[in-house]
Amino acid sequence: MVKSIVSVAPRDEQETVINYQGWDGAWHFSSNNPVQIRKWEKFVTPSVRQFDSLGRVVNLVGTITGANVQISKQRQLTPEQTELQTRRLAKAREAKRNG
Repeated sequence: MVKSIVSVAPRDEQETVINYQGWDGAWHFSSNNPVQIRKWEKFVTPSVRQFDSLGRVVNLVGTITGANVQISKQRQLTPEQTELQTRRLAKAREAKRNG
């Protein structure tokens, strides 16, 4: 694994790539977006991990292990379904507040 100090990429140059390689049957991850790195870091066995001067990971490349990758189209809700989910969420939040 390569460990080096680099600067954070500008926001308009940040990207996250998840791809599947059929020859090794594995999902591969590459990102220089700090938000996505924090989200996926626990599932990635790193081959490259680069840090900024504060010790934060700013570039991560590796193989996804311990997670199932599922690609699907985002669900489009009708206004009625949205309203129903809003009520359910409000009820769950209220129940959580009241213990």
